Amino acid sequence: MTYINHTLGVTFLVPQGWNNRMDNGGNYNMVPLQGGGDSVSARTSPLRDLFAGDLPENASLDQVHERMLERWYRPSDIGPDFEISSRKSTLSGKPAWEITYAYTPEGMDRRWVKMIFTLDQGRVYMLRWYARKATKDRYAREYNVVRNSYTILN
Repeated sequence: MTYINHTLGVTFLVPQGWNNRMDNGGNYNMVPLQGGGDSVSARTSPLRDLFAGDLPENASLDQVHERMLERWYRPSDIGPDFEISSRKSTLSGKPAWEITYAYTPEGMDRRWVKMIFTLDQGRVYMLRWYARKATKDRYAREYNVVRNSYTILN
């Protein structure tokens, strides 16, 4: 199924057999029927809203990446066994950053998250894959279908 949202300005393929819904926070969530805490979500946001106006509207992709690492991915806020890496990539044919991290919430299985984001015309476009670390490869194909079909509408 192709998902098209002109308000968010994106289109992409939704994996077959997955539940999907838009939540009140502007996230489009896709969850496999088996559940288990695995999901892929897509989100867009005006840059000015992401960090409460703390970055200029003409901030570069690298500046946004740096601010995300400072604000959202501080090991001291997440836990002692937090692992993180990031690399340059592309999303919808545009330069992007891909951040991958793993952590263990108290009393739960280790989690693994991959988030890729890009900027276009003052908006941040994000795609996030959330899984249990032990089974993260189970939905790699589905994530790649979403990622490879992800298109920013202009």
